[in-house]
Amino acid sequence: MNKVYLCSRVAEDARSMNNEVALALIKAGFEVYIPHAAPHNNMNASDLEIYTQDLAEMKKADFCVAVGRLGVDCAFEVGWFTGRAKFIYWYLPTPLKDRHPMFFELKPHTFDSIQVMIQTIKDELGG
Repeated sequence: MNKVYLCSRVAEDARSMNNEVALALIKAGFEVYIPHAAPHNNMNASDLEIYTQDLAEMKKADFCVAVGRLGVDCAFEVGWFTGRAKFIYWYLPTPLKDRHPMFFELKPHTFDSIQVMIQTIKDELGG
């Protein structure tokens, strides 16, 4: 089973889209790690504990799925996955003209459909 690291904004207003993407990936047979939903990510955990656990999960992941508009919440993860030549699939349901200029420089696999993204992932992974 392929492991996915879900990279997304942690703000409350982003949670429903994060959960929608995660559920679709799980239904498609992927194991999904959602950092902001992980048990260690609570008010009692130190920044070092959160970083250590999330980094361990990034190392286990076969690829990253980024969700929505990315901000400072995701900068480290995007750089880490890019630096290790692990694919980043980006679900970005916004019109092309509204996308951040970073999109045009990175040219990641970007999708406005969850199902098309999942099918592309399966095709590229050979199954």
